[in-house]
Amino acid sequence: MLILHAGQDKGNLVLWSEDSEPRLTQSDRQADGKHPYCTQAQRIAEAVGLELGDDSYASAIAWLPSRGEAPVPSSPMAGPMPKSRAKPRIRPWTVTTLRLGPEQAAQLLQTCHQRQVLKPGVAIGTDLAYWTHALELAASLTVRQQFLPGLSERGAQSVAAWIPVFIGEDAHRLAELAGLMPASARALTGTGATEPPSTPAQAVLRGFITTQVDHLVRAGTDTENPAQPEFDSAHDAWLSALNHPNPEVRSNPAQLQQLRRQVAEWQRPLAIAANSPYRLCLRLEEPPEPNPEDETPIIRQDDWYLRYLLQPHDDQSLLLPAEAVWKNRVTGPHPDFNPAEFLLSSLAQ
Repeated sequence: MLILHAGQDKGNLVLWSEDSEPRLTQSDRQADGKHPYCTQAQRIAEAVGLELGDDSYASAIAWLPSRGEAPVPSSPMAGPMPKSRAKPRIRPWTVTTLRLGPEQAAQLLQTCHQRQVLKPGVAIGTDLAYWTHALELAASLTVRQQFLPGLSERGAQSVAAWIPVFIGEDAHRLAELAGLMPASARALTGTGATEPPSTPAQAVLRGFITTQVDHLVRAGTDTENPAQPEFDSAHDAWLSALNHPNPEVRSNPAQLQQLRRQVAEWQRPLAIAANSPYRLCLRLEEPPEPNPEDETPIIRQDDWYLRYLLQPHDDQSLLLPAEAVWKNRVTGPHPDFNPAEFLLSSLAQ
């Protein structure tokens, strides 16, 4: 019995698996920290029915609950519980992984959707099942055209990409889905890591959805020429790269730098709203009941009152007075959030 698991690395889905039959002896796993029930990469590829190149196989560190000298299995089907009665702790285990491209990941997740078993002898772990819901959100954003064209730097390259925009209910859905992320869905790190991963769940989820939205938008374009044509204008090269399998934008460096500034400025109003942990709310309040003892009422008895409030995406039961946020007294766990800029932009819209 195999139990398939999935994490994420730079927006790409990374598979690994537990096997009900141990593949290593006690001395082997103590020597190099290998997970005793980890499945060989080739067997994982066969289980999911994908043909992958050698560059898709790699080792990674899975930070998993452990007791004594053994990891705690994710299910009784994956192996026996450790005999040690020590308190569980998170420790690193080396696992073999398969790194899937956006198209392969979308293919697999569609197959796994609302299923517990991929095929006889291959179970779908809770973390792999979680990413099917992330793909659903990416597909929903794509169908409703909730994305913008972007231009960024990737090393020495300039890269065109379609970027999802999370505003209003989509921002709430992102926060809600991030709150449901199993810890194992972000338990993978590179082999050189010395500490468990600390990237917030929402950042991990946003990275995966961004990769999938870019893939899904490009999948709808019809590109007959596999090679990128040459352009004199950086703007034309950017538009071409947005609709081409190869996202690299090749043009004059000075023109590209100017284009990046123009794109960023054009995106700024939406970026302020999309990157805000809050949304602006307006609440219309009825006139208060007359109070005979109140000699100097602040609000006249026949006046309706309009309040400006901010509501966190991740806690819609909380409403913050706009005046408190305006004075920078309320930023919560978001030190990079600029309350005044967001409030002015939202009021203008």
